[in-house]
Amino acid sequence: MCGVVCAVVCDVVCDVVCDVVCDAVAALQPMLRKASTFFASAIRFPVLRAVVALWLLGGAGVALCAHHTIPPSAPGGVLEVTAPPWIRIDGKVERLSPGARIWGTHRMLVMSASLVGRPWKVRYIRDPQALIHEVWIMGEDSSGIGGAAL
Repeated sequence: MCGVVCAVVCDVVCDVVCDVVCDAVAALQPMLRKASTFFASAIRFPVLRAVVALWLLGGAGVALCAHHTIPPSAPGGVLEVTAPPWIRIDGKVERLSPGARIWGTHRMLVMSASLVGRPWKVRYIRDPQALIHEVWIMGEDSSGIGGAAL
């Protein structure tokens, strides 16, 4: 349910930001054509800065609402954090990548040190160096975030 709400909010925010930017640019174009070169350059740069700021804010909204779903190709296993960044997956010693993200059952990031000493059912993906880069802890029903069974 959270993913649906987040997707709707992101769509609305992006639509509103795009509409505001397009309206602002359209409203200022006649003024820029009629103004002197000095006046036009004085207006153009703040407008450009405002357009870039709105564009970045729109992108940040989309990034904040990113969907953290489990890719279908993500293998499953039992994760044991021994001494971060060192972990075991199904008894095999592995290493978390720098910047690795561990997603809890409530779609929030979990620190690896808080998982030490207990086995966890997980799904994971690797980075290009074969380090564990992203981990999803499965829920009590083992369905996890993406609804894919372990």
